Amino acid sequence: MKILSPDNIAEAVDLLKQGGVIVYPTETSYGIGCDATNAETVARVFAIKGRPEGKGVTLLLPSSNPFGEELVDWDPKLREMAEKYWPGPLNIIVEVRMGSSIATQCMTGSPVGRSTPEGSTIAVRRSSHPIAQALVDALGVPLVSTSANISGEKELYDAKSIVELFGARNLQPDAIIDAGLLKKNPPSTIITSQNGNVEVLRQGAITLEPSR
Repeated sequence: MKILSPDNIAEAVDLLKQGGVIVYPTETSYGIGCDATNAETVARVFAIKGRPEGKGVTLLLPSSNPFGEELVDWDPKLREMAEKYWPGPLNIIVEVRMGSSIATQCMTGSPVGRSTPEGSTIAVRRSSHPIAQALVDALGVPLVSTSANISGEKELYDAKSIVELFGARNLQPDAIIDAGLLKKNPPSTIITSQNGNVEVLRQGAITLEPSR
């Protein structure tokens, strides 16, 4: 696993464009991710974490398309929440705009989203961490973002622990952006829409009440 400094954004983005898996700091904990349009690499992220398929992951959106209109169909109340709390630790699960070019790239053969009886959904966010957002902005397409740990285990806040964890395993990320020890913030809050109301699936860094 290659160790990169926060000044090595360009090198990290080159790795992402080549199909690499990167660990990077976020506003909550260290995250692990890749180019969301590369289904093979998304599957690697799941394998590295031991994450079951069907759970999906969050996608960070670039500033060039801050609400991902080509990727998702917004429920009005969820869009209001995005406008209020983004950039920030709020993951919003929304319906995928199937048939669009970017949705096809992200969803085809990839475990990135979730299937429901009504269609496909995906979790999206804009990051308030400058390094995470710089990565996705330079990449130009959505960036997979899920906690850099083994699925079901606690979040990790320092690069040394992550290097030790994955360095002892056969499947490893290709690189880590070492931003040192992060503040131990709660995980992201997760919301979605149910029958026209905002439903809080996980309370986290942003405390919300369900809307009625």
